[in-house]
Amino acid sequence: TGKTSHEFVIGDAAAQAAHEQAMASGSKGMSNSGNAITVPAGKTKTLVYTFNSPGNLLFGCHTSGHYAAGMQGTITVEPAF
Repeated sequence: TGKTSHEFVIGDAAAQAAHEQAMASGSKGMSNSGNAITVPAGKTKTLVYTFNSPGNLLFGCHTSGHYAAGMQGTITVEPAF
């Protein structure tokens, strides 16, 4: 029901920082790539992402001000047993 588009970007801290900087400089976003998806206002989308190794990755939305406001988190990938 929202009126603002969002992004869902998966990556390490360097990837998140680079994307935040690109968005701050006026970039239109990542569209739909292997690690990111743009979600239009009021819509839902699906991103299929394959985690290749255990560890931590970050996710976030880099629409203006969203990442800084806390629209971010951590994904912990556990080793397969």
